[in-house]
Amino acid sequence: MLRAIELENFKPFGSRQVVPLSDITLLYGPNSGGKSSIIQALMVMKQTVAAKQSSLAAPLHCTGGSADLGSFMSLLHRHDSSRTLRLGFEFDDFDPHGPTRPHAPAIIRDSYRAGAPPGSAESSSSYLFAAQRIYDPGRGFDSTIVRRRSHAVSDGAGDRARRTWRFTDAASAESLIRHIHRAGHTSVQVGEYDYEEEPVDDSLVNWLTAAPNRFLQIGVEEPLGGWRIDAQRGASEYLKRLIYTPDPVGYPGQSMENSLERLLSRVLWLGPLRAYPARHYTLRTDNSGLVGVAGEQTLEVVASGGEPLAQRLHQHLSSLEIPYTVSIEKLSSKVADDLVMLVLRDLRTGTPVSSADVGFGISQLLPILVQGSVAHTSILCVEQPEIHLHPRLQASLGDFFIDTLTAKEPFVSRGIAASFIPENNRNQWIIETHSEALMLRLQRRIREGVIPAEAVSVVYVDPRGSEGSTVIPLRLDDHGDFIDEWPGGFFEESYREIFGGAHS
Repeated sequence: MLRAIELENFKPFGSRQVVPLSDITLLYGPNSGGKSSIIQALMVMKQTVAAKQSSLAAPLHCTGGSADLGSFMSLLHRHDSSRTLRLGFEFDDFDPHGPTRPHAPAIIRDSYRAGAPPGSAESSSSYLFAAQRIYDPGRGFDSTIVRRRSHAVSDGAGDRARRTWRFTDAASAESLIRHIHRAGHTSVQVGEYDYEEEPVDDSLVNWLTAAPNRFLQIGVEEPLGGWRIDAQRGASEYLKRLIYTPDPVGYPGQSMENSLERLLSRVLWLGPLRAYPARHYTLRTDNSGLVGVAGEQTLEVVASGGEPLAQRLHQHLSSLEIPYTVSIEKLSSKVADDLVMLVLRDLRTGTPVSSADVGFGISQLLPILVQGSVAHTSILCVEQPEIHLHPRLQASLGDFFIDTLTAKEPFVSRGIAASFIPENNRNQWIIETHSEALMLRLQRRIREGVIPAEAVSVVYVDPRGSEGSTVIPLRLDDHGDFIDEWPGGFFEESYREIFGGAHS
């Protein structure tokens, strides 16, 4: 699960902003304030990590299979090439000690600067300036290691970038030594020091923090989880295993980098406007269980899910008081035997109709219902789920989001990707919305005890900050009431229309 996203000098966000996330996160704010940019930050990092390059060498992939955000300069706040763009992610899908310490939180922060691609003098690309990795902040191994590059690009003689490891403070150095010792090593040799028991000697910490790269001189000779770190390779090998190398054989956990890659691979995005329904479709066979950014593959997912998915969709439609069932019907054709129709049967009259013949709101809602029904351990990002829906249906969407937090059994046998097999059987929703009715329904469910207050994060994005947009978390208490006041001017329209006001 993602706990937070950090943004600095990313699109409308200038100064560092932290977006707290929960099981259900609602993003509110004026148009063009930065709500969609929060989701875009996830997508750009997803395709950067998916490029399979070393995260300590890869540029930020602004354009790719997940999102097209233009050039790096278009992402920089105010298009100022002197700024450093920073993206950070806090997540709890990192488990270095196996079953004994599940879901330990971790933070990954990457800093990018403008650079010219090879053969060009124009700074349209980027390079990774610094990488910061923190494990279990405040409770365990909270050492921070930073690797810096002093040059933007490689020249003909090769990459001249200088890379160093450094602790940010003495506490970080001390915590790593304690972490190595707790992991089962009976002896840790650091430079001229031999550390065997508590407490960690001050002179050891001072020696570690006195200069860059001294950390790499740590030597460990005891086995850890089936693999060994020897004195020659030292802590560089330890860090490689702990932070960068995916799942070594016999090691009970996985690396930080691999955890984030695995987490981001589960991010699914449904954009603000779903595809207009067609009367007929050509059924494709390469379905991956994703409805697509515009919901363009909804039919394929429904066809792959078969009767179990149809029943689940019927349950959701019934709870939303939408009197239709959904099915796929094959059309006879001598030319194209894969021609099908998405049929909605009206339960009031028994009349079957094409999806093109019902209200437009249904076509906008159906991809969300389908994706939420098949998703497992996914992070589902949806923009404007309420579009073309009346307020009562907008409110009922809150119950749908709650119901799909706990995923059902996957449809792997029916063609949907095996990556949807659940691990902890949880989904997470990040929703960009303007709907007051949706928020009120979630507040009601908190008040009724259906979900705890901490399961919902409400975030207001205010574009009026002096350093760009500002993220304002709005906390809820156990009764579903807001602890923090809403910024002035939002959700006041109905009051003004009834009683008048300064802007009437």
